[in-house]
Amino acid sequence: MNDRVRRTKPVLSAKTRVLDEKRAAFAAAQRAANAARSAQLLADVAWEQRAAAVATGAYETVAEHLEARAHVEGLKRAALCAAERSVVAGRAESAARDALLVAERELKKIEAWRDGIIEAERATQARVERIAADELAARMFQARR
Repeated sequence: MNDRVRRTKPVLSAKTRVLDEKRAAFAAAQRAANAARSAQLLADVAWEQRAAAVATGAYETVAEHLEARAHVEGLKRAALCAAERSVVAGRAESAARDALLVAERELKKIEAWRDGIIEAERATQARVERIAADELAARMFQARR
């Protein structure tokens, strides 16, 4: 292995570490997005169920009805906040996915660069061997004459 191929090793290992970090970040973003979606779903269900109960409920006083409506409004705000957090987590997940794809492409570029160097070295070595064999054959032919 020549110096050019050896010089690719640190670059390749650095790109591999970056790819591993991006994979971990994407996995964390996925978990956060899934948790946010679950929280949004639970908040929406709680709000809808309580709103349906308030709409069909019979209250003895206006104060009880107003208290129930205030609770429903609080649940509605919580559901809207959960939806907003879900959107933000989805965007973070998408950004992490994009960063992961970029890191994968960068690693493939470095691997292709290294493979090109190796292939060029092999071709050069084969050419040198072919020339040496041709020179040997020419000397042997000259010696026979």
